[in-house]
Amino acid sequence: MSEITAAKALLQRLGFHGVEYLFANAGTDFAPIIEAYEAAGEEARTRFPEPLVIPHETAAVAMAHSYFLVTGRPQAVMVHVNVGLANSVMGLLNAQSDNVPIIMLAGRTPITEYQRHGSRMTPIQYGQEMRDQTAMVREAVKWDYELRYGEQMVDAVDRAVAVAMSHPFGPVFLALPREPLAETITGGRQPDDPRCQQPAHAGTSDPATVVRVAEILLASKAPLIICQRGDPEGRLGASLAEFSASFGIPVVEPFPIRNVMSASHPQHLGYQLGDHLSHADAVLVIDSPVPWIQRHTQPREGATLMHVGADPLFSHLPMRNHPIDIALQADPSEAIEAIASVMREQNLAPHRNLHQADMKAKPNATRADWKSMAEQSPVPPAFIAHALSKHLNANALVFSELGPPPGPARVSGPNQWFTPPFSGGLGWGLPAALGAKLAHPERLVISCVGDGSYQFANPVACHQVAERFGLPILTIVLNNSAWNATRRAALNMFPDGAASRQDKPTMTDLSPSPDFLLIAQASRAWTARVETGGDLQTVLEEAIQVVSNERRQVLIEVTTAKTDGF
Repeated sequence: MSEITAAKALLQRLGFHGVEYLFANAGTDFAPIIEAYEAAGEEARTRFPEPLVIPHETAAVAMAHSYFLVTGRPQAVMVHVNVGLANSVMGLLNAQSDNVPIIMLAGRTPITEYQRHGSRMTPIQYGQEMRDQTAMVREAVKWDYELRYGEQMVDAVDRAVAVAMSHPFGPVFLALPREPLAETITGGRQPDDPRCQQPAHAGTSDPATVVRVAEILLASKAPLIICQRGDPEGRLGASLAEFSASFGIPVVEPFPIRNVMSASHPQHLGYQLGDHLSHADAVLVIDSPVPWIQRHTQPREGATLMHVGADPLFSHLPMRNHPIDIALQADPSEAIEAIASVMREQNLAPHRNLHQADMKAKPNATRADWKSMAEQSPVPPAFIAHALSKHLNANALVFSELGPPPGPARVSGPNQWFTPPFSGGLGWGLPAALGAKLAHPERLVISCVGDGSYQFANPVACHQVAERFGLPILTIVLNNSAWNATRRAALNMFPDGAASRQDKPTMTDLSPSPDFLLIAQASRAWTARVETGGDLQTVLEEAIQVVSNERRQVLIEVTTAKTDGF
């Protein structure tokens, strides 16, 4: 039996599970990891995850998050003991909210003072001692463990990956004290052992429940499908596009986290729930954490409400009481295909398509006059999406964090428009775009972020990562010099209150704005500032040429208007 360190076993076993990258923000606890990479030589390049140094933990976790969104493959992040983990908590909350599997690793300050190899050597290794370091993230992960012995490493990695990739997906955490990480493994399982735990997937749809759902949809005179997110492979988007077209059932994507259908699909009603819910007599909710806001919207009296997903109750949320008449626990795309199979065995009444054509006419009739908006300054956010629509072919990806609304962008397929999870951890959009570009270097990747979100993203770190690893993305900063979401919350809660009479309510003003262009220029980015909609299209065309042909990152700052709607 060969003798290897636990650190090498960790890296080799991650590689065994197909983990391609270790997004790393290193510290004194990384010494065994660094040594393992250097000692392995060529083996490290072929059997270990590639280490990427990411200068801030927010960026590291967000890059791993988005890498999964566009590939379906989980990645690993490692940070420096408790302080690095503290900076990572927000990203883990985002991953948990969005059911994104991340293998989160952190060192733990040495347990011993002098008795073992790896014992404490610096003052900070005393100051970083905690009774329960993992407590910081325990509520944000599906599973956590602190390594006790080096011989456990292979089992610990297997367990972490299996739990993370079991339905519903989610992040996991493994703490790595320096002493066991440096240990030589002389027993236990080796990192090339072909045996491992397999993830548990959502079971096959219950046949009786599938039949019941199908019968309700067939009998319905005004059915509606609500969805907010798909899967990285686009299976749900494909299944839903065929299903809705075949049976004349409209689809609406309120508060979309990642878009599911093409905007041009004949049954796609857009991204505003409007009065569709109140008119529907049967509603199929597909893997949607917040299908509607209970305070503002209620289903039609007597409507049948059916929820489908790996966890249709979203049981990790202490309070989420959307009415559910039927809960179907299953993989969403498999459930749709099973329901469709039952429905094809029966005839569909012809009134359905006529009814849906009437519903489709409503959003089409309310399109803005883009020519008028092009003359406005500051620029309306919706016009930015409209300007982007001319460049969003099937390969383009947009990560929008408090950016423009998705409707005017007219995306051509699933998984093109991504927004942050409902956990609301800001600073996600810019590094998420970097993670997507890492996964798909040939695709046009655009980050649209508000000025506050841009600052939360630690932009100096993000632009440095873009330059270092050759990730030319297009970043558009929508600068309204405000925390507009905070302003809108005050106005919505107190529409006639004192704050409603102020242009800049207390604690919402972000002026004077920094020169965001200079921040990007520090990493040799191409930059431009736009103040009218008419100039935006010309600047966008040049910017995309720079990104695509020169392989150079771009930042465009657009002076935008404050909006009052969520």
